[in-house]
Amino acid sequence: LVASVVTTAAATHGSGPFEGLTLLEQMVSLQAFNACVALTSFFLASLVSERLDAAAALARWAGELEQRVEQRTADLSAANERLRREIRSRSRAQQQLSHEEARAAREHEIAGVLQRSMLPGRLPDLPGLEVAARYVPATTDVQVGGDWYDVIPLTHGRVGLCLLYTFP
Repeated sequence: LVASVVTTAAATHGSGPFEGLTLLEQMVSLQAFNACVALTSFFLASLVSERLDAAAALARWAGELEQRVEQRTADLSAANERLRREIRSRSRAQQQLSHEEARAAREHEIAGVLQRSMLPGRLPDLPGLEVAARYVPATTDVQVGGDWYDVIPLTHGRVGLCLLYTFP
């Protein structure tokens, strides 16, 4: 606007580049100059407007990105806390399972000792009677329990037969 006003004033007084030109030549030159200034101004205004729009879009995207980062950080923190709780829970369950396994192993050992103590070291030698024994555990996985039979020699040639049924 300033350049156009100064140039118009120079053309009106016939000074500067307008000195010695006819009125028609001054008007055409002034019109061409004003058109160039206007087009240049529109071009610069367009560039500035695009730059401001791009800056606003970048600021908007930066804000959205910040919100997404905060949301994802919160989601990850929550997931990490759930994983920590799950790890603690599984660790406690593993400890309890190890304790139960140790207790079961001790109980199995005790049952085995008790079972071996109930079996006779040798079968009695009875005249006129053949005695045989066979041990079959109640369950195949732990090898304890089952039915117990015992042959006991009594006085006067008598024999006692004992049966003990156990539940696994």
